Amino acid sequence: MLVYFVINDQKTAYAIYREQQGGGTTELTLQRYVLRGDFAKFFVINRGKKAHGFDFYGHKIPTLKPGGKVHFSAALLRRGSYPYSSPTNPGKAFSGKFPVY
Repeated sequence: MLVYFVINDQKTAYAIYREQQGGGTTELTLQRYVLRGDFAKFFVINRGKKAHGFDFYGHKIPTLKPGGKVHFSAALLRRGSYPYSSPTNPGKAFSGKFPVY
């Protein structure tokens, strides 16, 4: 499971991909949510022109410079909606809930 959080100067968005092996190749399939028990690799990317921070699932990412990237992994063991936010940018466009079913 790969989860990409992309921050730009207007908002934070995420995309979830499931890796599927077959025929010697790896295929990525876009998903709407993560299932409880999945192990996920999270990537946070700053595509904006300003520095942005990020908080999610107990990880406080320091301010990322424009073009900056960071990643971490986590086992998602409980169902729920997990909040994410950018502490350097207050507002609804930079925060939300990440669903685990």
